[in-house]
Amino acid sequence: MVKLHASMERVPEAVAEAAKSGDFSAVRAWLRTVTGDVNRYVINDPCNQKHQLTGQDDYPLLMWAAACGIITPEKVELARDILARGAEVDKTDYVDRTALHWASCGVGDASPAMVSLLLSAGADANAPTRHTRTTPLSYWATDPSSDLSTCLRIRAPLLLVIFERLLRAGARLENCWLERRLASYEDPCYERGDTSLATNASFQEIKSIAEGVLAAGSYRAYLHEQRKQVLSLRSLANRGRAATADPVMKFLCELGDNGVVWNVLSHWPSPRC
Repeated sequence: MVKLHASMERVPEAVAEAAKSGDFSAVRAWLRTVTGDVNRYVINDPCNQKHQLTGQDDYPLLMWAAACGIITPEKVELARDILARGAEVDKTDYVDRTALHWASCGVGDASPAMVSLLLSAGADANAPTRHTRTTPLSYWATDPSSDLSTCLRIRAPLLLVIFERLLRAGARLENCWLERRLASYEDPCYERGDTSLATNASFQEIKSIAEGVLAAGSYRAYLHEQRKQVLSLRSLANRGRAATADPVMKFLCELGDNGVVWNVLSHWPSPRC
């Protein structure tokens, strides 16, 4: 039986119930009364029946906000309050998952905002789980849900945003098995295969970026290659050998020399920043 560490304690039952019912104002009110280290508190989720060992459903406060239920704007603000109280952003559970692992699964429209909040607080984008060494970048691909492909079709646009934010924060694709997992979801011979993902634009964009980053060697190199392609297209357009109706490309074509354009591109954010 897994027991709470001697230094840990569960939040009061009334607070846990308020949190699970979405009454975050009650949780904030309780937080204001906490003295000492907020990291000593965990929330036990009795609704989670998949764990047979007591203690495996004990979540640090910050992790609870990212792991339990749909991530909403209110949960992001609650997580911000918890961090402001001194919560450790990379505090782990019994298999070394962090809040960022859970937030990166894209459960809820506010999940990209939660990912950004955790990263801005210093979360480790390459934190590995204990046994499988899975990082936040590919944790969503290990989801044991029996209807994972349906979840992917729903979450794919969110996962794409999260994917790029993690890469921008230094997440590494090497050795995270993501490319193999991505391919398996479209393989009808695989137990979770779903050929409809072949026409899912967001899912395919994740695959394309992953392939491009692996080929370039890093996300920075991948972006550098994209910028060089923009300069090549601009050169062709200026010589009348190509045309574009894209307002961004037209803007770049009308700028001065390549040095000016390159300087602009060096600060140009991704459309999904």
